[in-house]
Amino acid sequence: MNALLADLCQRMHWAMSEECGDYPEPAPRRTTYYLDLPNEPETVAACIASLTDLGGQASEQSLGN
Repeated sequence: MNALLADLCQRMHWAMSEECGDYPEPAPRRTTYYLDLPNEPETVAACIASLTDLGGQASEQSLGN
């Protein structure tokens, strides 16, 4: 929420400024996704490999039964 408000404030300052310049870019944000996968080691390993190949960071957290 804080990052969104900071972007909003920055853009409001830009809009009220006499010297507009370039429209401010949003600040980079970290996005977290949680995936539920079947409890099969091959499936989990393939998913983690695919995500890291795309540049993401993946961690395995299993739920105890």
